[in-house]
Amino acid sequence: MWTDAFDELSAAHREGRLGAEALERLAVAAYMVGSDDACQQAWMAAHHEWLGRGDAERAAQCAFWQALGLFFRGDLAPAMGWVARGGRLLEERRRDSVAQAWLLMLGALPRLFEGDPDAGPRFVEAGAIAERLADADASMFARLGRGYSLILQGRVAEGMALLDEVMVSVT
Repeated sequence: MWTDAFDELSAAHREGRLGAEALERLAVAAYMVGSDDACQQAWMAAHHEWLGRGDAERAAQCAFWQALGLFFRGDLAPAMGWVARGGRLLEERRRDSVAQAWLLMLGALPRLFEGDPDAGPRFVEAGAIAERLADADASMFARLGRGYSLILQGRVAEGMALLDEVMVSVT
């Protein structure tokens, strides 16, 4: 399924037939088939397409997905560059949005990777935003970050309960 989607979307992209939403689908399909370079290129293309349409929030969200992929590959500096880019796009938009939740979480993620247990409050705040807006992906990631930060604080049972809840959501 993912391979077929990736192949079809890649062909359409080579022909210049993909808009921003389809580029996002291409990025996800590329990630799912393990094509990191195609994933990165698709997120960048979607980011620029949304900017061209004047949708800074969607452009920021693409920047955050790009950053997340880079974080997971261990590319911290470029990941933080994409987080900063997305954050700059959201500077004038101080309302609750899923993108604001991701900005909070991705800003706290390096601290969590360094073993800083005080990264937790940003995940709590992001989780509250995600819950208000009913965004399952952001809610799950907020619980994941919060659970890990609780474990770092020595509150292992609480942290594991959140991680178990995340795993149930994933499966």
